[in-house]
Amino acid sequence: MRFIIKRFVIAVIVLFLTSYLFSGLVVSGGFTTYIVGAVLLSLGLFVLNPIVSIVTLPLKIITFGISNALTFGLVLLIITYLDKNIQVVPFVLNSMTILGVSIQSFKASGLLEYVLISVTMYLIYKFLEWIIE
Repeated sequence: MRFIIKRFVIAVIVLFLTSYLFSGLVVSGGFTTYIVGAVLLSLGLFVLNPIVSIVTLPLKIITFGISNALTFGLVLLIITYLDKNIQVVPFVLNSMTILGVSIQSFKASGLLEYVLISVTMYLIYKFLEWIIE
């Protein structure tokens, strides 16, 4: 039971932080939408993660596990179809400099918006999972 509650709380925080970081993840409808989204995210990860892990095993070995973000991308795609209050829309990523590397601003649309948001969700999820456990 504690395992399920931990995953659910992590999913709520992941949705909130990702929608706060990226203007491309629009969650409208308030707190209840975050709850519904977290339930869908938790169920989607519980069901799809074993299937995608088996199918993408060679890709996992080559990419050292970062392909696990594919699961988050698939679940995010399913969530946006099931819950109309959660949407992924095109957004502009502003220019930034990280460790001396300058990244120019660009518009993320189509597949790139799902990739950026799902990788961010994956990294936040794993970080919170590591902190809690």
